Amino acid sequence: MAGVGDHDELLAALKRFDPYAWERLVGDHYSRMRRVALSRRFSEVDADEIASETFAIAARRIRSYVPDKGLDRWLGAIAWNQMLKRWAAAKAAPTIEDIDGLVGTKDEPRAAPTSGVNEGRRANAWPNLELGLSRIRPRKYADAVVMHDINGMGYPEVAAALHLGTAEAARVYVFRGRKALKALLEKQAEEGPKC
Repeated sequence: MAGVGDHDELLAALKRFDPYAWERLVGDHYSRMRRVALSRRFSEVDADEIASETFAIAARRIRSYVPDKGLDRWLGAIAWNQMLKRWAAAKAAPTIEDIDGLVGTKDEPRAAPTSGVNEGRRANAWPNLELGLSRIRPRKYADAVVMHDINGMGYPEVAAALHLGTAEAARVYVFRGRKALKALLEKQAEEGPKC
């Protein structure tokens, strides 16, 4: 069992981003993070992603870590927050009906999300959204929209992932990405489907 000095040395090495210290941390805790996610009925793939995301977030936050509860509890809290975000994103994930309000055709303006009209158009909502996202420039705007609006990441996480510096910068990127997406989808709706 590791002593207090060993814990302090590990923490100091982690804060220096010593690769051996990170390898030890992941080796000691990865399977537990994964088991916790599996016990909460996440799939094998999701459990691996949650465990991996936990250590990615820990790496970004290690310098501000205050050793009040121990690394294992801190990592557990990060993993739990990742699970909560996934549950919230699953509940709030856009349905085809939600996306329906973003698209339309020249002859049929955008319908209310729950109007129940034109099921065929709803089935094509995701490809339209994907096409619109693929055309947004600069690409980081589209990435910010996907990370925040579809994957449920917070602005600080988007900022870190895209190397934007601040959460406010991420908020601006998401706003500009949404604005560009709206313009592209409206233009696409005016032009009609391309066969």
